[in-house]
Amino acid sequence: MEHGSSGNNDWRHGWMFWVITLGTLGVLGLGFLGHARYEQAQNDGHADFASATYHALQLLILHAPHLDHAVPPELHAARALSVVVVFLAGFLAFLGFFRQEWLLVRLRLRWWRAYVVLCGLGDLGRRLRWWDDHVVICGLGDLGPRLALDGRRRGRFVVAIEKSGNASVLEQARRGGVLVLEGNACEESTLRRARVAGAECLVAACADDHTNTAIAALAGQLLARRPASLDPLLVRLLIRNPKTRDVLLGSKLIPTGTHLAPRDDSAPRYRVNLSDLDYHATAARLALNHHALDVRDGLDTEPVREHDDTIVHLVVIGFGLMGRALMLQAARLCHFANEVGENILPRITIVDHDPSNWTEFKSRQKHLDEVCVAEFQTHDPSGTSFADIMAALGNTPNTRVTYAVCLEPHSEPDKRAENDRVNLHLSIELAGHVDAAVQTLVFQSTRCGYAALFPPSDQATVRHLHPFGMIEDIYAWDVLLHEAEDKLASRLHQFYLEGEKKKADFGSKPGHKAWAELPDYLKDSNRQAADHIRIKLRTLELSEEALLSGPELSTSQIELLAKMEHVRWCAEKWLDGWEYSPDRNNDKKRHDDLRAWRELPDTERWIDRDLVAKIKAALRETDGKS
Repeated sequence: MEHGSSGNNDWRHGWMFWVITLGTLGVLGLGFLGHARYEQAQNDGHADFASATYHALQLLILHAPHLDHAVPPELHAARALSVVVVFLAGFLAFLGFFRQEWLLVRLRLRWWRAYVVLCGLGDLGRRLRWWDDHVVICGLGDLGPRLALDGRRRGRFVVAIEKSGNASVLEQARRGGVLVLEGNACEESTLRRARVAGAECLVAACADDHTNTAIAALAGQLLARRPASLDPLLVRLLIRNPKTRDVLLGSKLIPTGTHLAPRDDSAPRYRVNLSDLDYHATAARLALNHHALDVRDGLDTEPVREHDDTIVHLVVIGFGLMGRALMLQAARLCHFANEVGENILPRITIVDHDPSNWTEFKSRQKHLDEVCVAEFQTHDPSGTSFADIMAALGNTPNTRVTYAVCLEPHSEPDKRAENDRVNLHLSIELAGHVDAAVQTLVFQSTRCGYAALFPPSDQATVRHLHPFGMIEDIYAWDVLLHEAEDKLASRLHQFYLEGEKKKADFGSKPGHKAWAELPDYLKDSNRQAADHIRIKLRTLELSEEALLSGPELSTSQIELLAKMEHVRWCAEKWLDGWEYSPDRNNDKKRHDDLRAWRELPDTERWIDRDLVAKIKAALRETDGKS
C-alpha cells in the first residue's frame, strides 16, 4: 500500500488547514460560551468555568452532556460546527492516508469516461478534453520531480513512472499529489497502467537517452486505438546527447511532427518533440531574454537605431554545450535596427583553448556569416593575462559588449559544482578589468550554490554579474512546456492565419494550421518572433505598457519593424539549415523568401507588416486588457 499526502494539496499547509483550525477555535469558543451561559441560567448567574471548558473540549469528539433545560443558541451552533469540523478532518485524513489509491481510482474513472464520450462526439469531444488531461512523466531523476511537482502546483493531474528511484524523492512526489507508479516505463503493462493512450502529454525524462527513446517508441505502439478525433499524443523526449538528437530529428524513425498528416485513420497517433526538453537551448533563451545585449547594464541606454554605427558584441568564453547554445540563440534573436539601415551585423566572439569544437560547428553552419560576424580566438582561461585580453575586446569604440562565462571543463554531473566555481572565479576576475557598466553572464548549474550569492531578479547586481542556467529555473513547467509564453506566440500565429485565409492558396502551407496542429519547428518560430518583440520595442523607445496605452504605430514604424522581423526570420531559417531556392520545398528546406527585403514581392512583405502592426493587439489580449 502506498501512503502519502498531497503537497500543494496538503491540508496542513493549505487553506483547508485554516478552515479546520478556525472551525476548531469556533467550536471551543462557542462551546465554552454556550455552556457558561447555560450554567449561569441554572445557578443564579454563577458558572463553573472549568466545567464549561471541559464540556467544550468534549465537542471535538462529538460528545456532549444531556441538558434538561433550554440550550443557548451558541451551544447549538458549537454542536453543529463540531460535526462539520470532525468529519472534514476525518475525511482529509482518510484522503491523506489513501492518497495514492484515490488518485489511481480517479485516473481510471476519468480515462474511461473521456474515452466513451470522445468516441461518440467527435470534434465536440475534443473540446471536452478537460476530462482527460493527465500528464505522464517517466523518470523521477533530475528533471522529473521538479516538473511533476510544478505541474501539481498548477493544478494538473500528474502520473509519474519510476523504476528504482530514491525513496525520499518518491515520497516527496507522493506528498505533492503526484500519482507514482513504480515500474519499468519500457514495459507495455506499465504504460497501460498510466493510461498513456488517453493522456494529454508524455514526458520521457529518464537518465539514459536509449531508455527515453524506447519509451517514446513503445508509446507509439500502444496508441493504435486512440480516437482519431483526438490530437496526436505529444511525447516530449529528453535526449541529452546533441548528436543523437540531431540524428533522430533527421531520421524518419519517429514522427517528429514536421508535417502533420490530416486527422484521419491513417494519421499517426503520436508525435515526438525533441526540442522542449533541451536544457542548454532553453537556458540560453532565458538568459538572453532576461539580459538584453543591446543595453548597458543598469543604465539608461540609447536604443540601437536604424542609422546607427553601434555594434552589439557578445563574447562567449567556453564553447561547450552551453557556449554553443548561447551563440546560436544570440545569432537567432539579436538582430537590431541598424542591421536594416546600415547592414551592421551583431558580433559574436568565441574564446576557448580548443579550436576543434569551433571548426566542427562552423562546418555545419554554412550560413553563419550571413547572420553575424563570428570569430574564434584561442586563449587559455587559466592564463594570468586572460582577463586583460578579454577586457581589450570590450574597449572597441561604439561597441556594447556582454561577456558570457560558460566554461565546462568537467562533463560529469557530479563535477557541476567545480564548473560553477571556475565560472564564478573567472567572472569576478573579469569584472574587475572591464567597464563598470558591462554585464557578465555567469553559467551556474543550481541556485543552491554560488548563484545564491546573487539576488533572484533581473536587476543589475554587484559588478553586474548575472547567473544563468540554474536547473531550478530551467526545469519548470512553464519554461519547458511553454504554457504561459505560448499565449502570445499562439496569438501571433492566429493573426497570421487570419491574414492568410484571404488568399486563394490558403491551406497549402505547413503553417496554415491551428496552433494545436502546428509542427513544432513552426511553434518555435512563433516563440522566437514573440521574444524579438522586446528588441523591436526598444528600437522605438517603447515599453509594453507605453505601447498599450499610446497611439497605434505609424506607417514608418511598421515598415522598420517589418524589415527587422524579416531579418530575424531569415537568420532563424539559415541557422536551421534552410537554403534559398525559387521553388519552395519544405521537405528539402528550400524557401523562396530567403533573400533581402528589397527583393521580396510586396505580397510577402505584407505578411511581416501585418504581423508587427498587430503586436499591440496581441499584447493587449494576452495581458488581459481590453
